[in-house]
Amino acid sequence: MGRRQALASYSRGPLLVASGSVVLGLCSYAYLSLAARTVGPVDFGELSTLWAIVFGFVAGLWLPFEQELTRIVASAGEPSPSSSDLRRVAILQGSTLVLAELVVVIVVTVTSGALFGGSAVLGLALAASVVSVSVAGFQRGTLLGSRRFGWAAVQQGSDGGVRAIGAAVCAMTGASVGVFALVLALAPLGGVLAALPGTPVLDHVRAVTRTWGDLVRDLAALLAGSYLAIVVLNIGPLVVRVGAGPAETGRFMAVFVVARLPLFFAGPVVAGLLPSFVDAYSDGTGRSFVRTVRAVVAVVALGALLGCLALGLLGPWLARVFFGSAYAGDLKVSVVLAVSSALFVVAMVMQGALVAAQDQRAVAWAWLTTTAAFCLGLLLPLDIDQRVAVAYVISGVVAVAAMSLLLSRTSPAPSSVDAA
Repeated sequence: MGRRQALASYSRGPLLVASGSVVLGLCSYAYLSLAARTVGPVDFGELSTLWAIVFGFVAGLWLPFEQELTRIVASAGEPSPSSSDLRRVAILQGSTLVLAELVVVIVVTVTSGALFGGSAVLGLALAASVVSVSVAGFQRGTLLGSRRFGWAAVQQGSDGGVRAIGAAVCAMTGASVGVFALVLALAPLGGVLAALPGTPVLDHVRAVTRTWGDLVRDLAALLAGSYLAIVVLNIGPLVVRVGAGPAETGRFMAVFVVARLPLFFAGPVVAGLLPSFVDAYSDGTGRSFVRTVRAVVAVVALGALLGCLALGLLGPWLARVFFGSAYAGDLKVSVVLAVSSALFVVAMVMQGALVAAQDQRAVAWAWLTTTAAFCLGLLLPLDIDQRVAVAYVISGVVAVAAMSLLLSRTSPAPSSVDAA
């Protein structure tokens, strides 16, 4: 297969998965809009806190398991992978789920007077979200690894549909913020049920290919990288708030949200590419794999740069349209943030290649280096909003460079791995 044909085949997965993400994104906007208009600013603030926790820290907790599942299932070939390997991932994920729920109970109990305004229902919704997002991530990992991209899109689209329809019902009945929170928490299970007919039955019991120690180390490395990325990509507005007033933070946040839109689609792109990267790694040499990844990255980088630059140039205007005339942001800050978003999209694609090459620890090292670069960038003698924007570009360049360097030392796929 020629390079152009290979690149065309690689686009199928990302496009299908992205279609589900588009539906999910539109439905999420409808959910937030209906909730904001129904419950009022104070309760919506508490719901926004739940939203940030669920789609930041809870989703980040289960992403490494999803990526590892995708890699395991995709590398096993047809007709299906060994259920023994997946059983080990399921045991580790289940153990992590129990620990996560204990943390939720402790946090909600200790901060009962502050977190969620003391609402027990929102605390219950957070606990339910830990379960529902975990189950959805496990199913999505098996769907993506089996290259059932359409069903993965069905799962995400149905999740969004349940979220939007539930919010519409809540709005018509004048429901409380707690009911809106429960809709948010349980919507992923609607996606799981909708995609159940397409979920593969993994019943082939063969010798395991990963030791417990290797699996734990790989998942821990991915988890560390995932949370470092979450912190770096989202901490900008908080840094601005520390160094400036709420008005400046609000204007920065408005252009920040617009500039970060491409990162919403980076996840589906990586998810759709991961099985193809696994095939490229398994079928070729280390050098051919790196060449393939670089060709894919070049296409993604071009699209990301063009799209992000357009958003950057339109950012201040879009911020005024979406958030009001009081949120007129700085054009230079908007463009610089947009360029950093393009760099991070490229870094996330390269992260998927590192996972495919079974170099999960390299992911953690790359994001650790990126975090350090961001911190150093904050020392520049600039206005706080410009300083944060430039720090993002510096850390984005470091992320791409670090992952490129780590990918260049990729070894050929091993023919066999000692079983436990």
